[in-house]
Amino acid sequence: MRNCDLHHFLPLRGIVRFIALLCFLFHAPSLRAAHQSPWDTTFIPIQKFSPSKAHYKISKHKNLLPEDLEHAGTLTYSQIASLKNIAKGTRSVFIFFSLHNTSAADSVFYVSLQDEFVPEVYLYEMTSAPRYAGGTGFAHMQSKLSVPNTDRHIVFRLPPHKERRYILQVRDFEGGIFVPGFSILNEQAFLKAKPSFENRYEDPYNALTLLIVGVHFCLAVIGVFWSKNNRFKRPLVIFTIINFMYIFYYLNIYGFINFENNMLPGVKNIVYRQFWGCLEPVLYYWFFYSYLTFNKSYRLAGVLLKYAGLYWLIYFILRIGDYNAPFLISATHVIREFATVFDFAITFLVFLYLLKFKSPFYKYARLGVSILLVSAVQMSAPFIAGILGIGHLPIKIGNFSYAIMQVAIIADFLLFLYGVSVDTLKAENEKKKLENKLLETEIQRQRDIITERERISHDMHDDLGAGISAIKLQAELLKQKLREQPAMQEDVEDLLQTSFEMNRSMREMLWSLDSHNDRPEQFVQYAASYAELFLKKAHINCVIDTEGQQSELLMSVTTRRNLFLCLKEALNNIHKHSRAVTVHILFEWEDSRFLMQIADNGVGFSSPAARGNGLQNMQQRMKNSGGGFEVTNIQPGIRLRFSVPLQAS
Repeated sequence: MRNCDLHHFLPLRGIVRFIALLCFLFHAPSLRAAHQSPWDTTFIPIQKFSPSKAHYKISKHKNLLPEDLEHAGTLTYSQIASLKNIAKGTRSVFIFFSLHNTSAADSVFYVSLQDEFVPEVYLYEMTSAPRYAGGTGFAHMQSKLSVPNTDRHIVFRLPPHKERRYILQVRDFEGGIFVPGFSILNEQAFLKAKPSFENRYEDPYNALTLLIVGVHFCLAVIGVFWSKNNRFKRPLVIFTIINFMYIFYYLNIYGFINFENNMLPGVKNIVYRQFWGCLEPVLYYWFFYSYLTFNKSYRLAGVLLKYAGLYWLIYFILRIGDYNAPFLISATHVIREFATVFDFAITFLVFLYLLKFKSPFYKYARLGVSILLVSAVQMSAPFIAGILGIGHLPIKIGNFSYAIMQVAIIADFLLFLYGVSVDTLKAENEKKKLENKLLETEIQRQRDIITERERISHDMHDDLGAGISAIKLQAELLKQKLREQPAMQEDVEDLLQTSFEMNRSMREMLWSLDSHNDRPEQFVQYAASYAELFLKKAHINCVIDTEGQQSELLMSVTTRRNLFLCLKEALNNIHKHSRAVTVHILFEWEDSRFLMQIADNGVGFSSPAARGNGLQNMQQRMKNSGGGFEVTNIQPGIRLRFSVPLQAS
C-alpha cells in the first residue's frame, strides 16, 4: 500500500548489487579536433565513458582513508559486475579517473549524473592529499550541494595545462549501493546540454503530486469540519492529521519544501523524508484501529493493529543509524526488505476483518481498503518475485508505483468520507423515524387524554349537573313554603347560594376540561365574560382590550385553569380591598407566550407587608405553569402582569 521513501532500495541478505551499468570517464573533456577549439560546444557531445576503462575499489569505510588509496583501482569493471568480489559490509565504491586541461585558462567542469535518485556522491581531487571538491545526491546535505538546488551535478575547476587525478566516491544508502552512470562536461557543453538534463530528469509526476496535495488539503478541511460528528470523531481527527501529514510528506519528497536547517540544525533533509515515510503507515494503522471494533474473540487482532506501528519506528531508527556492526546491518536489511510485505499483510488482515461488518459505512470502508490492497500488492510484488527467483534484487520502487499508491489512498479517503456521510444520513433517518414514532405515540396519548377529558366532562354535566340543579330546585320550593319563618328562610338562602356556587364551579371545571377551549381566543372570551359579569355586580367599570396577532398555538389545561384562577383571585382582591372605580384588562399575544394584564385605579399597597397570601398563590400558580408574574405600583392603583407559555397544537 505505502512505502517510506521515494529513494528506497531493497537489497537481499545484505549482499550489495549494482543496478545500473557503470558508465564513466570521457577520455578528455577538452579533446580538440584538427581545426577546432576545445571549447567549441558543437564539438563536445554528452558522452558516457566505457565501463571497461574505469578503475574501481570497494571499501568498508564510509569516509576516504589513506589505506583506500593503496592499490587504487585494483578492480576492473568485470569484477565489479560479477559481484563475486563484493564483500559483505561494503560502505563505499571508489572510482578513479584523471583529466587534462589543454586550455590556457581555468576550465569549469561538471560531473552530471545520468541516473536520478542517487543517494550520496563525493568528488575528491588528488594533490598531495585528497581534497574535497564537491558532492551531490538526494541524501547529501541540501545546503552543501555543489550546484545549489540540484542533486545531480558536481562542479569543479581545473587549472590550465594541468592534469589532475580524481576520486569519485559512491556511498551506501541503507546498506545498498547504487552506482550511477555519469558524464564529465566543460561549462559550455554543460550549459548547452542542461535543458536536456532538466527534461531528462524532470519528474513527470510533479503535476500529479501537486494535484494530490490539493486534494489532501481539501480532505483535511472536510475532516476538520466533520470531526464534530460524535460517532466518528476519533477516526476523523486521525483522518485530518494524516491528510495534513501527506501534504508535508509529498511537498518534501518532491523538493517543494526543504526542512534542512529549518527545524533541527545539522539534520539532513533525507532524515525528514524518512520520518514522514515511517510516520505515514503508523498513522494509517491507527486510522484503521479507530473505526474498527474488536470483541474478545478478536482482541489479539486489535492489539496487533494497534501496535503494528512499532515496526516502522524500529525501521526508522535503523534507517537513520550509521552502523558498522554486522548484526545491525543484517537486521536493517531484513526489516527493510520485509517492509512492503509487512504493510501488505496488515492491509490484508484489515480487509478480512472488515468482511464481518454489514453496515453501510463498513461496506465503503471495505471497498476503500480493497483498493489499498491492490496498491500494496503492486508495491510488494517485485520483492516477492525477487525472493522467488522470478525477478531481480535489490529492487527500486519507481514513481509509477508511488502514483498508484497516491491515487489508492485518495480513493480510500473519499470512500471513507462517503461511508461516514451515508452512515450519518442513515442514523439521522432512523432518529427521525424514532422521533416520528414517539410523536405519533404522544399524539395518540394526547387524543386519549382529550377523549377521557370529554367523557369526564359529559359525565359531570349529566350526573353532577343534574344533581346540583335538583338541589337548587328543591331549595327554591322549600323557600316558598317557609316564607312565614324568617329564621329557616335564611338557612335556605345559604343553601341556594351554595348550590349556585357549586354549579358555577362545576361549569368552570367543565370549561377547563373541554379540549375545544384550549385556544387562547376561547380563554379570552370566557375570561372577559366572567370579568364583566363579576365587576358589574361589584359596580366597577370594566375595560377589556386585546393586542398582538393570534397564533395557532394552544394553552394547556393546567395553564388555562391556573391563569383563570389568578384572574378570579385578582378580581376578588380588587373588589374587597382596592376601592377601585375602573379595572383595565389587557390580553396580549407575544410570540410563543400569552400575557394577561390587570390594572386598577384603586389605593394600591400601602407597604410591601400589605401583600397577602393571594399574591403568593398567584406567584406559585404561574411558576407551576412555567410562566411569570409581576406586581407593579402605578399610582394610583396596581398592575398585575401574568405571562404563560403556549404550545404547539
